[in-house]
Amino acid sequence: MRNLQLLTDKVAIGLSAACAMHCLIFPLLVIWLPAFAVLPLADEAFHVWMVVVVIPTSIYALTLGCKQHKRYQLLNLGLLGLSYCGYCFW
Repeated sequence: MRNLQLLTDKVAIGLSAACAMHCLIFPLLVIWLPAFAVLPLADEAFHVWMVVVVIPTSIYALTLGCKQHKRYQLLNLGLLGLSYCGYCFW
């Protein structure tokens, strides 16, 4: 159980970081290098995939961590961040 929690924590953090980097850097790359606009990263399917993978993985990791550490206020903070991710998507 502990190994699964560590794995999901790392996956959730990595996917969230990838999402944040994509959201912050990709618009600048599109402005600076117009050739990047034709990459499939600009396709809507990429964003759907990111939301479908990031949100459930992060919720699962948050709930496992909150159950273990008994710090449920962090669950609210994490869900707030995930709702922002979902808001940006829609």
